[in-house]
Amino acid sequence: MHIHKSKEKQKNFVTKFQHFMCTRCKICFIIMSEPIKRQTCAKGELDMLTWNELNEMICNCSRCALGQTRKHAVPGQGNHAAQILLVAEAPGSQEDVQGTPFVGPAGKVLDILLTSAGLSRKDVFITNIVKCHPPGNRDPKPEEQEACLQYLRAETTLLHPPVIVCLGRIAAQKLI
Repeated sequence: MHIHKSKEKQKNFVTKFQHFMCTRCKICFIIMSEPIKRQTCAKGELDMLTWNELNEMICNCSRCALGQTRKHAVPGQGNHAAQILLVAEAPGSQEDVQGTPFVGPAGKVLDILLTSAGLSRKDVFITNIVKCHPPGNRDPKPEEQEACLQYLRAETTLLHPPVIVCLGRIAAQKLI
């Protein structure tokens, strides 16, 4: 993989982040130089949830119009002790049917990329900015992204990943 450190973008980052981009596939990597700290908050807040409670909230969510058109919400899945968090934009049609991230054509490509890096799905945690499939496979609207962002924050807090990989334009724009 051809990775270079983006000096131009790094100026805009808080110092605890380093930004890298694969020049071949344009995947963005965010490397944390210090782990994300668990935040304390009032009982009932999202960062105090367990994985099961968070997944239940995602599956029952109706915070935006996507909740009315989905077949299944798609919470993140993978190793809860993973050092790598993969974040894409939204579930596709196959993910909507199965309720599992990256099971369609993009999932096959992801599996090949993981294998070529000596990894498997057991080594990573995979999630999306938006947890429901946008109709017509369109880009998620900003209000849909904002409605789901609390879930991504909760997943990140539970996971504490030192490496976050943005898969695609929407994820990179939202996280970087």
